[in-house]
Amino acid sequence: MINVYLYGKFRGKVPGSTVESECMLEMETAEGETILSVMERLGITPDDVAHIFLNYQYSTSNRKVHSGDRLAIFPIEMSVLYRQYFVKFDD
Repeated sequence: MINVYLYGKFRGKVPGSTVESECMLEMETAEGETILSVMERLGITPDDVAHIFLNYQYSTSNRKVHSGDRLAIFPIEMSVLYRQYFVKFDD
């Protein structure tokens, strides 16, 4: 299981989520699954995503997820200018 935190318009993918509460899904994952495949299962396309954090590390969608991981996905509407300050992990 991984915990997927959704922000902005992605909150709409979780029935009953509100602006006042944290929006988190628990998802089962398969061996070797990537962030991209998790996003596809949620109906999120890479073009709609501004930022991805896996275990608090700024990440590409190619990274593999493992049980116990924390994944946060931010939509393009929440992009910010300071992203160039993050080191992006791709392992």
